[in-house]
Amino acid sequence: MEGSRVSGRVALAGAAIATSLAAWLRLYHLDRQVPVDDEWHALHKLMSAGYGEIFSSFGVADHSIPLTLFYKLLAQTIGIEEIGLHILQVISGVALVAVAALIAWRATANAAVTVLHAFLLAGAPFLVLYSRFARPYAITTLLVVVALALVWRWRERRSRPLGAAICALFALSAWLHPLTALYAMAALAFLLAEDVGERRFQAARGTFVLGVAVGLSILALLAVPFVNDFGNLSGKAGRHVPNGYTLFRVASIFLGGLPDAATVPMLFIASFGAWRFWRGQRALGGYLAFAVLAPVLAVMLLGAQWTHQGHTFGRYVFPAQVLLLFWFAHGCVMIVATLARRSVMPLEMAVAAAVAGAYLAYGPAIRQVRHLDAWYAHFYFHADYVPAHNVLVAYWKNSTPPTFYRVLAELPRGTAPVIEAPFVFAAPVNRIAKYAQHHRQREFAGLLHDLCLSGPYYGEVPKDPRFRFHSLVFLDDPAAVRATGARYLLVHRDIIPGESFAAYDACVAKLKGLYGEPVDVDDRVTAFDLRAAAPRKLQ
Repeated sequence: MEGSRVSGRVALAGAAIATSLAAWLRLYHLDRQVPVDDEWHALHKLMSAGYGEIFSSFGVADHSIPLTLFYKLLAQTIGIEEIGLHILQVISGVALVAVAALIAWRATANAAVTVLHAFLLAGAPFLVLYSRFARPYAITTLLVVVALALVWRWRERRSRPLGAAICALFALSAWLHPLTALYAMAALAFLLAEDVGERRFQAARGTFVLGVAVGLSILALLAVPFVNDFGNLSGKAGRHVPNGYTLFRVASIFLGGLPDAATVPMLFIASFGAWRFWRGQRALGGYLAFAVLAPVLAVMLLGAQWTHQGHTFGRYVFPAQVLLLFWFAHGCVMIVATLARRSVMPLEMAVAAAVAGAYLAYGPAIRQVRHLDAWYAHFYFHADYVPAHNVLVAYWKNSTPPTFYRVLAELPRGTAPVIEAPFVFAAPVNRIAKYAQHHRQREFAGLLHDLCLSGPYYGEVPKDPRFRFHSLVFLDDPAAVRATGARYLLVHRDIIPGESFAAYDACVAKLKGLYGEPVDVDDRVTAFDLRAAAPRKLQ
C-alpha cells in the first residue's frame, strides 16, 4: 500500500512538471506570433459573414464553425488579438497533458509510464504547434480523448449522465471538425461488437441506443451546414491517396520529429508496448487500438485533400499520436521491467527521465519555441521535422535573402526589430520566415491595404477595434509603427516567387511620404530606417 502511495505521488509530481512545461511551450512569446496560412480561414470568414452564414456553411476554406463563431463574438466584444485567437487551443493543449497522464495512471498504475507519457505529450512538436495555431485540432484531440475514456467507463457503469456527457463531447468535437465523428463510430462499434459477441443483448441494446443518441447529437449541430453546404465538405474527399510513405512520415512527426534512424527503433518500442499492454489488458488494449486506428484507416480510404502529405494526414488523426506515444512510453518501461525481471520503480523512473530528457533535447519543440518568434507557426518549420522530407525546405533550398539582411545580421540579436511588407499569409509562398533565420531580429508584419491597396481585405484585417493584433502593424499609422519599436521597415518586390508585388512603386511612394527616403534600395528590397526622422503625416 505504501509503495502504491509513493508511486502515485511520483506520478502526480512528474505529471505536474510536464504540464508546466507544456504551458510554457504553448504560451512563450505567443503575443508575438504572426497569424499565418490556415489561421486566416476563420478570420476571413468572420470579416465577410454574419453569425447565421457562419453557422450554416462549411466554407470553401473549411473554417471551423464553432471556432469562427467564437472568434466573431470575441472580435465584436473585447476585440481579438494573438492570445484570444489561440486561447482555446492553448488551454486544450495543456489540459491534454494532464488528462492523458491521469488516464495513463489509471490504465497502468505505473509512475514511470505516466510521467514519460506526460513529457512526451508536453514536448511533442506537432502537438505544440496546433496548441498555438488557430485551428480546431488541439481542441478536438482533447475532446476525443476524454470521450473515449468516458465510453470505456460507460461500458462498466452505464448511466444517463455519463451517456449525456459522451453525446456532448462527440457532438462538439464533430462540430469543430466533422472527421472526428469517426472516433465515436469506432468506439461504439467496438462496444457493440463486444456486447453481441458475448451475448449480452441487453447491454448491446444500450450501446445501440447510445450510438443513436450520439449520432442525433452530432446531426443537431451539423444538419444545417450539411443541407446548405454539403458540396464544400464532400468536395474535399477523394482528392489524394495516402500511402506507406505518408504513414511513415506521420509516425516520424508523431514520435517527435526525430531523425529516421531514431523513428524506426521508436516504432519497434511502441509496437512492443502495444503488445505488452494488450497482453495485460486485452479488452482495453483492443478497444484503444480499434477506436483510434479504425479512423486512421477510414481517413486513408476517404482520400481527403492533401492527406498524401504526412503533416496533413497527421492532423486529421491526432488522437492516434496520443496513443502512439502512450505505447512508446509503456514499451520503454516494459523493456526495463523485462530486463530486470520485475518492476523496480527507481530504475524505471531513471530510464523514463533519460528518455524524456533525450526526447526534449534532440527534438525541435523547445528550440523552435525559443527562437522562431513571429514566424513560429510558418509551415516551413513544420511540414516535416526532418529536413530531407520537408517539401518547403527543398523548395526554398536555393532561395537566398536580400542583401540588406546582412546589415541586420551584423547587429546584436534583438536590437533592430523589423517590419516586413507586404504581408502574404499563405505560408508556402511566403519566404520571409526562412529569411528571418539569417538575422534573428524581432519581426512584425506590415499591413498595406489602407495605405496603397484596394479591394476587399484578404490576408489583412481592417483598422478597427475588432482587431488588436500586436504582430500586425498598419503602415499608414505612424504612431502604431513607432509603438512597435521597430528600427527598419523592409518592402519586398518578390515575396511570392515569380510574381512581383504589383503595387510596389505606389506603396513605396506613399511610405516615403510618411517615413522619409529609404536608406537602401536594390532590385529586391527597399529599406527605411525608422529612426532617421520622425514619421510625417501622409499628404
